[in-house]
Amino acid sequence: MAAASDEQRTKLARRAGSATSTTARRRQRRSFSMLADDLLIIIYRLLGDYPSSRTRFAAVCRSWCAAVDSEPRVPVLPWLLLSPREIGGDRTRRAHCLEDGAVMRICPRPGVVRRHLVGGYDGCWVVSCHPPPIRIVNLFSGAELALSEKLSKIACPRRDHGRGDTRCPIVVSKIVFSEPPTSHGCIMAAMTENCGIALCRIGCPEGGWMIHGCQVESFMDIAFCNGELYGVTRDGHKLVKFEITLNKDGAPMVTGDTRVALQMVSRVKSRNSCKEYAVYIVDLHGKLVIAMMTWWWHDREPFFKVYQLVGNETSGTTTCCNNKWEEVTSLGDHDLFLGQTFSKAVHVPMNMRGDVERNRIYYSNNCCRSLNSVVHGDAVMLTISNENGELKYQRKKRTSLVDDDEKIMSVGYFMKCGGHDIMWLLPPDI
Repeated sequence: MAAASDEQRTKLARRAGSATSTTARRRQRRSFSMLADDLLIIIYRLLGDYPSSRTRFAAVCRSWCAAVDSEPRVPVLPWLLLSPREIGGDRTRRAHCLEDGAVMRICPRPGVVRRHLVGGYDGCWVVSCHPPPIRIVNLFSGAELALSEKLSKIACPRRDHGRGDTRCPIVVSKIVFSEPPTSHGCIMAAMTENCGIALCRIGCPEGGWMIHGCQVESFMDIAFCNGELYGVTRDGHKLVKFEITLNKDGAPMVTGDTRVALQMVSRVKSRNSCKEYAVYIVDLHGKLVIAMMTWWWHDREPFFKVYQLVGNETSGTTTCCNNKWEEVTSLGDHDLFLGQTFSKAVHVPMNMRGDVERNRIYYSNNCCRSLNSVVHGDAVMLTISNENGELKYQRKKRTSLVDDDEKIMSVGYFMKCGGHDIMWLLPPDI
């Protein structure tokens, strides 16, 4: 009886301690939320030059965000998002801020931690589909879009091909959005390795995915520009503008396309199997821009060339059939952030802090590199410590231009070790 009584007292003490600690945490949260608005505004203004600190500020509680709601927002630049470590059960993704050099630790919703990311949208939206189902999550707010069963996986109607299951899976390499994922009219376009292009509309849950070009054609990149979907063929020789209409159920489908040659520069075939030697589609000032890596000789370093598709200016949209390209020799006050799953042209304020300069191309991919590798421009090698999970990076600067034809300098970001997703992520203006 004495032993039982002691055990019972121990349980009661643990419960009391747990209740006390819970009450203390609640009081602490209330004390933070009860800070005066004037004080919060002063703190917020002091953080103007530190985007990572502003993010931490906004993550404390809703009352803090509401207190500074009338304050002008400071535009942010994309962050570099890395997947968790492979060891130690680490659930945390790292987001490297180029402006102040800080590293944000982001713990996604359960079930999203180790999923492969294949796309994103402004405001910290990311999309994953490996393994199924497709999930769209906001890494900043933690919100997740509810997708119907038909939208949560891509199934091909062909009997001899994938139906979204494990027997013959459809491999998705990139997903793009025509507008914010929360909007009713948003169209999702998926670039696949083995099933062409797939389309769906988030506001049409019963419409499912519509397939175009299954086992006929594959693509190197896709992007929306002025609401129109464009793609670059896998061989890098053609730009395709897809004509999209809605069927009777309201689901988007490809009804035709227009093609333009991409023979602006002659390129020798790369000896490197990495996708860094690719063509990227970007919307710059509302115009379609192609950024391609090129080189003149095998023994010279590669460099980027940027071209703008010029069309009928009076219509407000680019007309592919004009087939006219102009080289972009300066990005002005903008930078290009290029990646396999997300690319973005962003305005860069004057006197930017950190490693960011105007008129630059910042690119990344999932390939491993060493400081002795031949890359385009400066190279930044990233490493996540297995001991404490800290992100370390080392930058190798190039001392001279590759060629007189190189107009826009660049910086490449690589992981020293494999097994990591690496993509650009554009946080909300906070």
